[in-house]
Amino acid sequence: MNFLDCLGGSDEHYDCEYSKSCSQLTRNVGRFSSAPVTPPNENIHKNHWKNLVRKSVVLITVQANHIIWLAFNKFRTTENRFLKVYDGPYSTSPLLLSHSGTTKPHPVRSSSNNLYVEFPSYYDQSYGVEVFYTSMNTTDLPFVSGCGGYIYGDGEVTSPDKLSSLSDITPTVQYLVGEKGTLKSPNYPATYPDSSDFRWNIVTAPHTKIQLFALLETQEEFDYLYMYDGPTINSQLLLEKSGSEPLPFAVNSSTNEVLVRLTSDEAKAFPGFLAVYSTL
Repeated sequence: MNFLDCLGGSDEHYDCEYSKSCSQLTRNVGRFSSAPVTPPNENIHKNHWKNLVRKSVVLITVQANHIIWLAFNKFRTTENRFLKVYDGPYSTSPLLLSHSGTTKPHPVRSSSNNLYVEFPSYYDQSYGVEVFYTSMNTTDLPFVSGCGGYIYGDGEVTSPDKLSSLSDITPTVQYLVGEKGTLKSPNYPATYPDSSDFRWNIVTAPHTKIQLFALLETQEEFDYLYMYDGPTINSQLLLEKSGSEPLPFAVNSSTNEVLVRLTSDEAKAFPGFLAVYSTL
């Protein structure tokens, strides 16, 4: 790991006396968090605990032709201690995120198979971060226009010209036929349109089942992600979620066809969702 620039440098803006902690993660899915800092002695007043800080650095490297999705399960730092995420293997790579405080930042997606993450670790364990990441293959698979999605291997993505609606909003629908693929809310990772009803019909081979693995960020109690165990909104409801789900969650069907649906009202929009499906 001598390629990590944190191993031979100073603590930069961190004014504590601790050296940096560095590690590399190479699995396609994983998690990491702030590690406890050991105080120099036991006579530190409690009011100064939050000032005992060490910069931690994690380099995430996954398979070539994969991108990395980073989400936050816990986030609490002092205002002058920043988590920074760089889109590449170095601290000189483009900065994707710089964040401090007590609000969790939105998830981050890389443009390559490397992310360089700096974050503070504290002696006071009420502070710190907990991060989850996953990766996906996006080699030469452009998202189609409309709802947004693609498939791997044999299959097709189609959209009907017209669709009747059970509400005042005319749904936008895409059909994904193939054993595995990816779907996302429109404009993702930017915000999805308001006053919309987007639907994805996923069909796999007969006698198979479908597993959906997703991350979610919508306006809580107003914009919803649904998954139905069949081709229509009258099929059994498997999932109804709204708000922030920073850790990926899985939903399994009992058949080879599911309907995924995202609805939004006329108010503020969020990034939406990114999901991967495969057959069981």
